[in-house]
Amino acid sequence: MKTRLFTKSAIIMATAFSLASCSQEEELVNPNTNPNTNTKTGRTVFSAGGDNGTRTTMDKDRIYRWQYSDQIWVNDGGTWIKSMDSELAPDNRTANFFFDRVMTADSYEVLYTGYNSTSATKVNIPASFVSFGHYDYKIGEHGDCGVATATRNENGTYSFALLHKGSYLGLAPIKVDYLDKKYKWKKIEIVEANGKPIAGAFGFSKNGIDTTSVTSPSSIVTITVNEDNVPNLQSYNSSINYVYAVMPPSYRTLSVKYYFYNAANPDEILTVTRNMKSRKFHENNVVQLQHLIMPEFYRWDAPRTEPFTEKYFNQSTADYFTAATNVCATMPNPNELYWYIENGDPRWDETTEWTNDGGSTYHTGGVWIKKKRYITGYDSTTGKNGVDMRTTYVRHDVETDTYRTAGKPADSEIDKYFFLPAMGDMSINGGGNLERIGNAGYYWSSGSVALDVYNQPAAYGLAFNNNSIYVIRYDRRLGLVAGNGSDWFK
Repeated sequence: MKTRLFTKSAIIMATAFSLASCSQEEELVNPNTNPNTNTKTGRTVFSAGGDNGTRTTMDKDRIYRWQYSDQIWVNDGGTWIKSMDSELAPDNRTANFFFDRVMTADSYEVLYTGYNSTSATKVNIPASFVSFGHYDYKIGEHGDCGVATATRNENGTYSFALLHKGSYLGLAPIKVDYLDKKYKWKKIEIVEANGKPIAGAFGFSKNGIDTTSVTSPSSIVTITVNEDNVPNLQSYNSSINYVYAVMPPSYRTLSVKYYFYNAANPDEILTVTRNMKSRKFHENNVVQLQHLIMPEFYRWDAPRTEPFTEKYFNQSTADYFTAATNVCATMPNPNELYWYIENGDPRWDETTEWTNDGGSTYHTGGVWIKKKRYITGYDSTTGKNGVDMRTTYVRHDVETDTYRTAGKPADSEIDKYFFLPAMGDMSINGGGNLERIGNAGYYWSSGSVALDVYNQPAAYGLAFNNNSIYVIRYDRRLGLVAGNGSDWFK
């Protein structure tokens, strides 16, 4: 991974995070000048729309439009009645709704409870749906809702501005080079970590979604992706890859799990999970997250499609000194790690901010190391004491007890260094949880080694914290950072 894609001050972020506020009400249509307004005898017209559109569908630029067959509910004397027909402008950004009765009050309460709604007081946020791509996000079918007050015009029609009451989550994965373009979307799972319902039939009123009143609740929303309409994993500057879901406004702690498949081998599934910190999802706001699809933690030399899990990754006890062929193949060999440590002027830095979860959380802690072209005598074929550590075991005391220099390199020198974030590790008995993030970093090498002190197959790795940096042999079952090593180490 390229360091510039992790640090917060970089020009290009590894993951992009934005909270786009869309709190303005929809602009009014003037029915006195709207040529589409139908004023047929015995009929009452309610008009809505305007330049801001309406969130029942949207496109990749978040231009919001009404959807054919959308209808509204109006409170007529204490009874909720549903419009019997609608008429959309050619661009679907304005709409008229018709009621087969004469209505004369100065104003009426209006509710929108979703596409094909059957109730004015219930909003259905589905636990599963199919996304048909980035050209038309039909959020009106996925829980969009809104309230308004319609006011009477001089010609007897009514105008209203819909204020949306849902919150909107946009998710987009962005690729890294080593996944190439062969991986395509399969589905996304959004999970509320605390078990709170994010789907179901919620009570609804002029006050919005009632999160305390829900039937058929679900804490998981599954979005199946229609592969004909959704592109492959996109590059970092992609803006067309979002899938949107409606969230009932409240504090949420979400986990997002992406599923991809290999187009050449559909049975080969890649899963990547990104956890979001707890946050308030506000009414009528859009949260957009681009997640870097890079499962950083692996057992030593696991296949790229098998990031760290509790599953034991079996390694033969016979292959003591072999080179990696899978996810660790591009990581530095143990000799190179030695050169980075002994002659690369490693420096612990607690000021540079970096992220690995889509920008939900930033951390500090990591090391700056000289790039190999600036290391005098750098030789990938020999390590400590001139020994080739790829074929001969060297005790794990290749160590710098304390850093010779502390802190981030000066601006005039920083281009000679690369940055490794202290991303922590995933232990065998840690339940798959990330440990020591921000405090220590653990990176695999491409070289295996003899059994460790517990007689388990081992491999060399790089470890560091705020006090020391060293090469050590690790049980291959541990979950350390690996993948695309030429981007991690320069």
